[in-house]
Parts: sequence; structure tokens; C-alpha cells
Amino acid sequence: MAGDANNQIWLTYVLTDEDVPNALTLCFSLKSVRTNRKIAVVASRKVSLQQREFLHWSFDMFYCLDEDRNIAGLEIEEYVKLFPLTLKSFSRCVFLAPTMLVFKNSDDIFNQYGDQQDDIVMTENENDMSIFMVRPSPIIFEILVNSLHARNGTGTKNYLRTWIQNQQETKPKFLHGRYDRILSLQNTDLLGFVKQFLKLFVY
Repeated sequence: MAGDANNQIWLTYVLTDEDVPNALTLCFSLKSVRTNRKIAVVASRKVSLQQREFLHWSFDMFYCLDEDRNIAGLEIEEYVKLFPLTLKSFSRCVFLAPTMLVFKNSDDIFNQYGDQQDDIVMTENENDMSIFMVRPSPIIFEILVNSLHARNGTGTKNYLRTWIQNQQETKPKFLHGRYDRILSLQNTDLLGFVKQFLKLFVY
């Protein structure tokens, strides 16, 4: 069911050792707002053993990115965005860039559309894939990887939006605007707005 917290998971990624501090900060921010969903991280083979141990200790679940399945030859930053579709043990997965922070409990994002959720729900910002939600489906993962392989050079971000639009009989759904903001930490006016109204932001 859409509302079952045990079947819903937050996911971020680490592609190099330099990404680890950001990912850990995101993880701690989720815990500090008392999320009751699991928090997971997927790491590429470039991440060192020592940094992997830090991730294991901090996150509820740790995954290794299977780069051998990247038959489309995508850049690793693009390919990792398809990984949430492979988590077939879960009914919902919210993908977060490691540069995001959570300062209010945002568990309601998982049930924004209830059982009427599309397979992939993004923000309305066409230039942003720092957060999106999927219903995991290995079948859709294979379809997308094979489709991107046939369209060599097509970026995941642009192709995903086009694919979503082509799959929908109705207008695509989007994540609520309170989950879609880019923040400049030097903008004090924006910081005040964020604290009052927003739940997540990317810096």
C-alpha cells in the first residue's frame, strides 16, 4: 500500500570519497527530523573501503552501484539516477542528491498522490533532478536503459521527462513546490523564507 512506511525509502548516492560528507549530512538531517522511513545510500566502486565503512555505520541500508548494467554507456552521474527503479522490495523511493538538506519532517512526500502516483514523479523545474520519486520497477529500469542505449548521447534527465510525458494519458504529476528549491546560503532573505515554508532544499 502507498501509506506503508516499511515499504518506502529515502535514497542518496556517493560516487567519490568527496561526496561522503554531503551524504552523511543529508542522512543526519533526515534523522534529526525523525523520519520513520529507511534511509539508504548507493555507492560507486570508486568509493574507498574506509569511506564505505562510514556509510555502513550511518545509513540503514547500503547498496553497491552495479555499473556493469550500464549498457547505455551513461555518465555515472546520469546512470545512478536510474538505480531507484531497481529497489523492488519497496513501493516508493524518494531519490535525493547528496547536496540536499532536510530541516522539517517530509515523510508526507511519499503519499502525495496515494495509490494514484505515476511511476516517476519529478519537480516542475526542468533543470533539476536533485529530488524525484519512483515506484521501483526492474522492468521500467530495463526499458529505460535499453532505450537510452539506442539513443546514444541522450542525457537521463531530458530523456526521463520525455519518457514520462509519453507514458501518461493525463497531465504528468509533479512534486509539490515545497520540495523543490535551490538555496544560496548567502541569501538571508531566502533563508528566512525557507525556514518558514519549505521542507527540503538543495545547496
